[in-house]
Amino acid sequence: MALGGSPADGAPVVSVDNIALFLDMLDVKQAVMIWGPSGVGKSDAVQDWAHERGKKIYDVRLSMIEPTEIKGVGVPDFHEQRTKWFPAEFVPNEPNSVLFLDEITTAPPTIQALAYQITLNRMIGSTPLPEDCVVICAGNRITDRGVAYQMPSPLANRLFHLTVKEDVSTWRNWAISRGVDPRIVSFLTLRPEYLHKMQPTTSGEAWPSPRSWAACNRVLSSNLNAMHQGVGIASLVGTAAAREFIKHCDGYDKSVRRIDDIMNGLAKDFILTDPAQAQTVVVALVANCANDPEILENVISWLRNPKFNDEYRNLGLRGLEERFGADVLLTIPAYTGMDSTQKDDVLPF
Repeated sequence: MALGGSPADGAPVVSVDNIALFLDMLDVKQAVMIWGPSGVGKSDAVQDWAHERGKKIYDVRLSMIEPTEIKGVGVPDFHEQRTKWFPAEFVPNEPNSVLFLDEITTAPPTIQALAYQITLNRMIGSTPLPEDCVVICAGNRITDRGVAYQMPSPLANRLFHLTVKEDVSTWRNWAISRGVDPRIVSFLTLRPEYLHKMQPTTSGEAWPSPRSWAACNRVLSSNLNAMHQGVGIASLVGTAAAREFIKHCDGYDKSVRRIDDIMNGLAKDFILTDPAQAQTVVVALVANCANDPEILENVISWLRNPKFNDEYRNLGLRGLEERFGADVLLTIPAYTGMDSTQKDDVLPF
């Protein structure tokens, strides 16, 4: 198997949530290539973008298609004494659609070459793509330690290239919006090195990634007992990450009991002196906080306590700003009443 590099080495690096900005910006006839490691969220980003814009997505894996399938099925036209080709079902045939060539780099160059016609002439065999059909490709780089054939240079030259990076802040926003368990959100905020940590060798063992943490959320919401949940988590993110996460959950469960009191204004004098516990509570507080004026007033008032460490105050403020936006916080008296020194960015969230 001939493995090679990718044009991604010089491609702009963006977070997953910025993919939509570029897809909206580009001309519909400009095909896009999204590079990045396995599990980072490339496919989900494309699926979400298409869904939010009401586009039908045709998900095609070129590595699973024979070259003869691209042309479709030949049907004789006896009147014209010619053969006409009926397109395959994966060929978009309606407006407002997306042709998504996912995992394109897993296909050998001879199969990737099938995308020449798609990206340049916007045709599959003799069938033209709909005028507003968007063509998006995605795949791994050679440095991602996945199966990746080198992309032919003529194909690479026809694409708009983006490389996706692992980004805890972006993933956290996505996770909170999707209701991912706050224990996962707080753990990865405190231990960002576990968001995406591939095995040093191609051992085939489980390892943590945004995709596998999302799957852990389903384990935590199941009816399994704690022991079986631990086994399920280790099966998804690996033993080392699972062990650290379970330790975090123990501390989280002890600290989170006060979160409801804080949000309800019943813990004004509750001060945390242990750094690990303070981080856990503040991150969990941001993840659980509701966009409600009274709750936000109580939370920010608690953070304003002069006895509270500046680092954790700003950790909480940055998290609230990130979740709800500065415009929302500017309607909260406890926030607008803070002086500039209390709003300084001490610790990026």
